[in-house]
Amino acid sequence: MAVDQGGVDRTSAMGATIRDGGTGFRTWAPNASAVFVVAGDRLTGAAKTPGWQPAAQDALAPLGDGSWGGVLSPTSARLETAAPWRPLADRWTVLPPPPR
Repeated sequence: MAVDQGGVDRTSAMGATIRDGGTGFRTWAPNASAVFVVAGDRLTGAAKTPGWQPAAQDALAPLGDGSWGGVLSPTSARLETAAPWRPLADRWTVLPPPPR
């Protein structure tokens, strides 16, 4: 899944926001050196794979105020309203998504 590092700014809502151009993500991580978003089937697979690390294409952009953001386009991986997602900062311990 490729994250577009544009389309989210300091005024965007925190969390995941479904919109026409994809799903926008913004999370607060003021002390992080890198933040990634992993969603859907990749999140489940990551939780089951020892030593898993996020791909560079999953990176969110620093927004300059301690938050990070980006947009997951619908052509990369469409997220439905209840799709699991998780932001990851610096350390890659991935917990399984909560049961639905």
